Order: sequence, then C-alpha cells, then structure tokens
Amino acid sequence: MFWLIVSLGLFIIEGATVQFICLWFAAGSLLAGIAAYMGAPFLLQLLIFLVSSVAALIIGRPLLLKRFSPRQQATNADRVIGQLGMVLEEVDNLKQTGRVSANGLEWTARSEYDEIIPANTTVVILRIDGVKLIVQKIKQEAVH
Repeated sequence: MFWLIVSLGLFIIEGATVQFICLWFAAGSLLAGIAAYMGAPFLLQLLIFLVSSVAALIIGRPLLLKRFSPRQQATNADRVIGQLGMVLEEVDNLKQTGRVSANGLEWTARSEYDEIIPANTTVVILRIDGVKLIVQKIKQEAVH
C-alpha cells in the first residue's frame, strides 16, 4: 500500500510539472509495490525502486523529451543575417537609438562594438538579438 501511495503522489506531481522526472520514480515505486506484494523485504523493495527509477530516468527521459519538445521554427527574419542594411536613425548604444532598413523592413539596431553609426551609413547585419539587429559599419576602401 505504501508504494501505491508513493506512486500516485509522484504521478500527480508529474502531471502538475510535466518535466518527465517524477514519472520514472512513479514507475519504480509501482515495481517496488509489486515486490512488496510478493513478500520481498523492505530493503529489496527500496533497491528495486531506486535501480528501476534511475534506469528508467536515464533511458526514458531523453526519448520522451525528444518526442514531446517543441521544435524550433525557422523564421524569415534569419535571412537578414549577413546582408547589408541602411541606417535610418543614428545607431548609438549608449542612447539606445538606432533604426536600420534591411530586406524591406525597419528594425531597431545596436552596434556590435558600441561605435556610433550615423544615418545613411551602410552596415552589415551580424545577428539578431531578440528583436534588434546587431550591426557593424562596413569598412569603406578608398577609391582612387
């Protein structure tokens, strides 16, 4: 009866958390309950509970996480990385200002190296941080 109560409690906790941890210990307590029903001493029941729970956790959790974890959805926003953009509003990390036009859209922008980038400057988009583009001023070579 003890192991049945433990198992029920662990299933309830798993249902509330959905972390796929208590589930394995609940299954282990069911196995320990079967051992108790068959007359096994408490130390053997405890050993069955621990070994089966840890083994199930190590083997089963990764499989369930793989199956039930949400997949990362690629977005079209990633296409701007590596492209050129035009600064619409001066990029100044200290003042937290900066807007860049890239791929036909306006983005809030920040400078990679905290340099101030004036408006009408061409920049390269290095990455996206949240909803902000992280940009770097393009080095202009002298034309002779």
